[in-house]
Amino acid sequence: MASLKPSLKLAPITLLAFTLRDAQAATVTKNDTTSLLANATNWSAAPNTTDTGSFTNTLSATNAALLTLGGNISIGNLTFGTMNGPVVITDSNTLTLNNATPLTATSATHGITFNHAVTFSSTGTSTFETNNALPSASITFNGTLNSNGKVYLRAGNAVFSGGGNYTSIGIGSRSGVTSTIRIGANNGISTSASFSLGEANGTSRFDLAGYNQSLVGISKLNAGTTAIIGNSSTTSNSVLTLTGTSSYSGLIQDSIDSGTKNVGIVINGGSLTLSANNTYTGDTVIKAGALKLDSAGNLQGSKNVIIGDSGSSGTTLDVTTKTTGFTIGSSQTVGGIGHLDATGKTVTVSGKLAPGNSAGKLNVTTSGLTIGSGGILSLELTRGVTPDGGVNYDQLGLTGALTIDPAATLDLAALGTGAWNNNDIFFLILNDGADAIAGSFAGFSEGSTFTLGSQSFKLTYQADSSSSSFAGGNDMAIQVVPESSHILIGSIGALLLLRRRR
Repeated sequence: MASLKPSLKLAPITLLAFTLRDAQAATVTKNDTTSLLANATNWSAAPNTTDTGSFTNTLSATNAALLTLGGNISIGNLTFGTMNGPVVITDSNTLTLNNATPLTATSATHGITFNHAVTFSSTGTSTFETNNALPSASITFNGTLNSNGKVYLRAGNAVFSGGGNYTSIGIGSRSGVTSTIRIGANNGISTSASFSLGEANGTSRFDLAGYNQSLVGISKLNAGTTAIIGNSSTTSNSVLTLTGTSSYSGLIQDSIDSGTKNVGIVINGGSLTLSANNTYTGDTVIKAGALKLDSAGNLQGSKNVIIGDSGSSGTTLDVTTKTTGFTIGSSQTVGGIGHLDATGKTVTVSGKLAPGNSAGKLNVTTSGLTIGSGGILSLELTRGVTPDGGVNYDQLGLTGALTIDPAATLDLAALGTGAWNNNDIFFLILNDGADAIAGSFAGFSEGSTFTLGSQSFKLTYQADSSSSSFAGGNDMAIQVVPESSHILIGSIGALLLLRRRR
């Protein structure tokens, strides 16, 4: 390993609580030299090759020097396991875990852990790395990490658990090698940071490891690299929340290594553009802002896609620049109270289309919506109230043609309690223009009557919501049919009134 540049000045550093083979615990003091080589010249005594210990005071590197620390850290076989004091790295220095020289470590678990705050004070890029040959040898930040510039893992592995304050974090790798940043707690990375993967050759991974993380944005910088976001946990699902505007062409998947849990995505502001065939199976929730699927962008593995949950407004799933149309997969549900914008593209429902979040309205703009043979339109209606579309019952607002396969399913559910109001009309599909709805749901032909619970309804594909009429238009609606006993009582009442008038 290269020694430190002569311009580096280190204050005395005390290594405490060493356990020496065949000797009692001793204190070894770092002499004021420009080298960290483990010999009697640089230390008060040459550390034994099996000694371990902890830094308990401040370590500072200045004057743009290269500070090298790590597993056996190339200073003999001394292992620095934990650094409990504050650490300051200044002037764009590089913090390295035994990567610049051939390894002398005999254990893949050798790493370095910072339990106290770490500060990179440079306004430029502050770089750190570990040796790629030892995948368990990580630099771990358990305390807060603060930086005036960019924090960058050049190679190897790092764990972030303490959060902190910085606006940019990146990860690179070397050709043919995988480098990973993993979080060890919820929001282990600064929530004000944008995360860039694939800044160099090789494979860059962001492992959520069973925790949840909020970031401003995510991106893949080098088109020739592999960038992966996933979850190595076998016990907990993970959710990644994005709050700003970014584009990501890498892959979002569930499993990393032997992980068995899933990854979910939340958009809570700004806009995220995805252009890869993502395979994650957790929920996709657009709470605020927009999610855009570009070119080959896909999220068909996501079991639930919610375009606007309760209380949100103005949310959009934009598929207008996809190479092909948008398909709701057979095991997938798409719903919410926002806008599915497929202008110029087709939308095919092979799974479930569920407007609303509880009761609400979902708008779809498309060149053609097809509810296929396995497709389901799922809607909820509230009983005992005056119908108000999108407020107390679900509604699909459609711009574009609608085709319904005769094997498609209409799934209606009742909310609330109380009696239905006779002759009330629920406009379930608001169909724009004058184009008629092509086809009908299985068991729901034009003019058919059905029951929901014990209440009878009749259905039409020719209602007119603009005039609140059950006929004369091209909207789909159902109307409450008065119970036969009510009809009979009404008929008897009318007969008695007629007799009185005579």
